[in-house]
Amino acid sequence: MGITERIAAHADADVVVVNGRTGFKDPASILLPIAGGPHSGLAADVAASIATGSDAWIDILHVIDDDAPDQRRNDAEELVDNVHRRIGRPDTTTKWVLETTDTLAAIIDQSRCYDLTIIGAPTKGRLRKFMFGSTNQSVRKNAGSVVLSARNNSRR
Repeated sequence: MGITERIAAHADADVVVVNGRTGFKDPASILLPIAGGPHSGLAADVAASIATGSDAWIDILHVIDDDAPDQRRNDAEELVDNVHRRIGRPDTTTKWVLETTDTLAAIIDQSRCYDLTIIGAPTKGRLRKFMFGSTNQSVRKNAGSVVLSARNNSRR
């Protein structure tokens, strides 16, 4: 875990971290890949705020395995529906569930089509990150757009 992530994890406020790429101006389009973790709500709120201020389009994306059971597909649809309602901009927000075998590659590939990508902060512990990596870190490093990572610390 880098210094930025350690500071963000221990702050007494919600935190948004930028991946360090230049070029963040008023975006016309925002990719919001969500997993339903504890930081997804804040990521949705940040996306809504930025989109409102810049009149941007938001695409909510949730990725599932292409062989997911029906219940998992239903849960995925419910998740994107809930985030869509939370954003509250139905005319400029779309939602979709993408079926694939590689979640990380799908998010990185899609990020190339947007001006901005907003994701929830990582939720894996240090050992799991070391062993298996972090989707959040990989997206921030490899995305084709500026990435904001939102960490909800208000649940403490």
